[in-house]
Amino acid sequence: MRTKGKRLGMLAGAALCALSLLVCVLYQRAAYPAYLDSDIAAEVLLARRQVETGSLVQMDWMYSTEIRIFSPNLLYALALLFDAGFETARIVGNTLGLVLLMAACVLLLRQVGLGWGVSLAAASVLPLTAAGFYGYVMTVGGFYLFHTLFGMLCALLWLRACSRPSHAAALAYAGLCALMAFLSVRYVLCFLCPAMALAALGALTAGDAREALGGERRRVLLRTGAGFLCGLLGYAASEAILPRLFYSGVGAASSFHFEALSGEALLGRLMTIVTDLLRLLGWQGGVQLFSPAGLVNLCIAATLLLGTLLLARACRAPARTDDMGRQLILLALCALAVNLFCFLFIQGTYINRYLIPAVILLLPATATAAAREKNRLLGGAFALALAAQLLGAQGLLLKQAPQACAQVEAARAPLMEAADYLTGEGYTHGYGTFWNVRLLEETTGGAMSFASVAPMENEEGALCAVSPDMTRWMEPVSAARMDACPSRTFLLLSRQEEAQLAQWLAFAGAPLLFENDGYCIYGFESSQAFVSGMLLGKAKLENARWEGDALILEPGGRARVPTSWREAGEYEVTFSCDGGGAVLRPYMSSDFRLIAEFPAAQGENTFAFPLPQEDKYFMLLLKNEGQSEVRVRALALRRTGEALQ
Repeated sequence: MRTKGKRLGMLAGAALCALSLLVCVLYQRAAYPAYLDSDIAAEVLLARRQVETGSLVQMDWMYSTEIRIFSPNLLYALALLFDAGFETARIVGNTLGLVLLMAACVLLLRQVGLGWGVSLAAASVLPLTAAGFYGYVMTVGGFYLFHTLFGMLCALLWLRACSRPSHAAALAYAGLCALMAFLSVRYVLCFLCPAMALAALGALTAGDAREALGGERRRVLLRTGAGFLCGLLGYAASEAILPRLFYSGVGAASSFHFEALSGEALLGRLMTIVTDLLRLLGWQGGVQLFSPAGLVNLCIAATLLLGTLLLARACRAPARTDDMGRQLILLALCALAVNLFCFLFIQGTYINRYLIPAVILLLPATATAAAREKNRLLGGAFALALAAQLLGAQGLLLKQAPQACAQVEAARAPLMEAADYLTGEGYTHGYGTFWNVRLLEETTGGAMSFASVAPMENEEGALCAVSPDMTRWMEPVSAARMDACPSRTFLLLSRQEEAQLAQWLAFAGAPLLFENDGYCIYGFESSQAFVSGMLLGKAKLENARWEGDALILEPGGRARVPTSWREAGEYEVTFSCDGGGAVLRPYMSSDFRLIAEFPAAQGENTFAFPLPQEDKYFMLLLKNEGQSEVRVRALALRRTGEALQ
C-alpha cells in the first residue's frame, strides 16, 4: 500500500508539473506581444547569431552587464536550429529552461528527504506567473532562468558538501562557486554570501570553541569557506579576463557604494521592497475586497501568514548541521536577509526583478517546512492557500492578457507602420534608439539589422548642441562600423527624438523619407555618410563658426571632434579649403598619440591615414594656423579598407 501511495503521489506531482507547463505555454502565447521589448528581443537575436555563426559563445557581440554564456539564448538557439520562428523559439527555450529549473528543484527537495510527489508538486509552482514582472523576467523574458537554476544547484551541492565527509561533493561545490561568480556578481550576492554567512553564524553561535571548530560545524565552515574563496577567485578572474575577451558585459562590484543614511529614504526603500514582494506573489491594488483579484489578495495574506508560521516552527527544531532540511530553510532565510541588506544599504543593487533570485530558495524551503510540519492542518491550509493564490493570480493574468496585448499593439501601431515602410522600400540596415530597434528586428523576423544610437548632449561650443551617438548595446560589433551599410540607410526617430536632433538633422542635410504621428525616418546615402555626420556634428568650435554649408576658421581657430570609438582600418578625410593655413591632425589611444599631420592646400584635399587597432580615443583636430580666415566645405570622414596586419 505504501509503494502504491508513493506511486500515486509521484503521478499526481508529475501531472501538476505537466499542467503548470501547459498553462505557462498558453500564457506565453497570450502575453508575448505585451511583454516583448528590445531587451527581450536582444536575447533571441543573439541566439540567431549563434546559429548563423555556429558558435555557442559570441566574441563579437556587445553584451550588457553580463556575458551571456549560460543563459536561455542557448535554448533559443536550439529551437532556431530547426527553423523555428522567433516567438516559437522563445516559447520552446523558456519552457525547456523551466523544465531544467523544476528538475533542479526536485533534486534539491529529494536531497533534504522529501518524497517524489511533494517534490514534484512544489516544483510545479515555478512555471506559474503570478506577477507581471515575473512574467517579464522569467516566463517570457527568461532572463533569470539560469540564475535560479544555478541557485538551486548551488544549494544542493552545498548541502551535500556540508553533510558528508566525501570530498567529491566539496570539490563540485567549490567548482560551481567559481563558475557562478565568474559569470555574474549577482550569484555572489544571492547565493554564495548567504551560505558563507550561515556557516559563520553556525560557528559563532556554538556553545564553545571546541564545538564551533570541531566535527560537523568545522566541516560546514571549511567547505563553505573554500567555496566562497573559489567564488571570489572566480569573480576576480572575470574582472581580469572577460573585459579582454568580450565587449562590455562586466557588472563590476567595484562600482558599489553605500547609500547615504536617511531614515525617510530607508523606510521608503523598505516599503518599496515589501510592496514588490507582494506584487511578486500576485497582489493587485485598487480592487474590491469581494472580487476575484480581492480574493487572490486575501489568499496572499493567508499564504504569507501561514508560510511564516511554518518557517518559524521549522527553525525551532534542534540545531543539527546534519539536518539538511533545516539547513535549507536557514539558507533561504539567510539569502533573504543578505539581499535585503544589500537592497537597503548599497546603491544600484535593487530593481524589483532582483527579488526573484533573492527569494527563490524560499519555495523549496517552505515546501520542506510544510512537509515536515507535524500539524497537518497547518501544512494543508498553507498548501491550499498557496494553490488558490497562484491559480487565481495566473487566471487573472491570462484573462487580462488579450486586453494588455491590444493596448500595447495600439501604442506600437505608428512604429509598425514605420517598419512596414522600411521593409517595403527594401532597407536592410539602419539606426535608431535601442528601445525601438531591437523590437523591430524581432517583429520583422530579422528582415533588418540596426545599430543603436541615442541623442547625446555635446560639449559647450559644439557645432550641434545635441547629436546622435552610438550606444553599442546588445548588438554585433560590426553593426556600428562606418562601412556597415555601403548603400542607402536610414535613421528612425520618435517625434520627441526628432525635436532633440533638429539642429543636427539640418546640419547633416538628411531628407525626411517618412513620418506619422509617432515616428519619422530620415535617409542617408550610406553608413559612411551617417557616421561621418554623427562624428562631425560633435565638433567643438573655438574661434570658429558654421555659416550655411561652410565651417569658417578664424586665425588660430579650430574644430575638435571629441574622442569616440572607431574600428581599426584605413581612413581618409576629405574637404575643400578656401584659404591657406589649415592643418588636419588625427589622434589615437588614451595618450592622444598623433597619427599624422596634414597641411591643407587651397581647393580639394584628401588625406589618408591608418588606425591600426580599434580605439575609443580616436580624435580629429582641424586648426587654422595661418594669418587669415579659412573656409572649409564638405568635410567628411570615410573608412576605405581594413587595417593592415
